[in-house]
Amino acid sequence: MYFMDKNLKKIKYQELFLSELRNSYFGEKKLEESLREMETKENMKKLAKALKNIWKQTDADVKSLEKAFPKPEVADKPLESNKIDSGKIESSIVEQTENESDVVRIKNQVSKPQDLASYQILTYENLIELVDDLNTEQITEILKSASGQETNNHQYLTRLAEKLVRERDSRA
Repeated sequence: MYFMDKNLKKIKYQELFLSELRNSYFGEKKLEESLREMETKENMKKLAKALKNIWKQTDADVKSLEKAFPKPEVADKPLESNKIDSGKIESSIVEQTENESDVVRIKNQVSKPQDLASYQILTYENLIELVDDLNTEQITEILKSASGQETNNHQYLTRLAEKLVRERDSRA
């Protein structure tokens, strides 16, 4: 039989212990990495779900804006308001429609040639174009000048947009 020296036996046990300790440390590190990956995958799922909810909310906001600012119902050819008499517009509208409620609705929409310009600028693209034309100081000044409930008023916003268009056109 082969007997080990006590010191040699002690050294072998220490090596075995260190080996097991290294294996356990390596295992813990691998476990931590796996848990991080699982957490990241779960977070990605949560982020994807949150992003989809944000997209749905954005779509709903865009639809509500389209309801608040309906697209103008204008003919395909550009309108020349300075050449057309408002009486001619109203008479042609009356001739084209048979139903009185339609006549009232259309007269309210297009009663004066000056009103047509406001319909042309109340589109999202035109408002973005207006903001792009302004510099930061002008936007800050406009926001500071707007106060109270008047800023929530559609007529105020229309007048503000018309003013900005006139200023932009006068600069051009």
